[in-house]
Amino acid sequence: MHEMLHAITEEAISRNDDLYKQIDRLRKQVIKALGNNAKDYGLTSVYEFMAELSNMEFVEKLKNIKTEKKITFFEWIRSIVNELARRILRFAA
Repeated sequence: MHEMLHAITEEAISRNDDLYKQIDRLRKQVIKALGNNAKDYGLTSVYEFMAELSNMEFVEKLKNIKTEKKITFFEWIRSIVNELARRILRFAA
């Protein structure tokens, strides 16, 4: 599943600088929120961050951390994934 997410997301992210920056900003905020516990492989890059959404332990961490927007990081990334899916579908059409 991890490699499948790479295959699905990498091209769409690399083609859109704004989307890349948005995901990277989120990734950096997760690192800050986790502090010394920010050791997950999914935090090493934007691409690994997206692919690690196949890792339920990583997802659970994101579900348990609130953002300044009063939503969880998982809810925030879910909205980004929805946007990414729309871009992929537009690209495939």
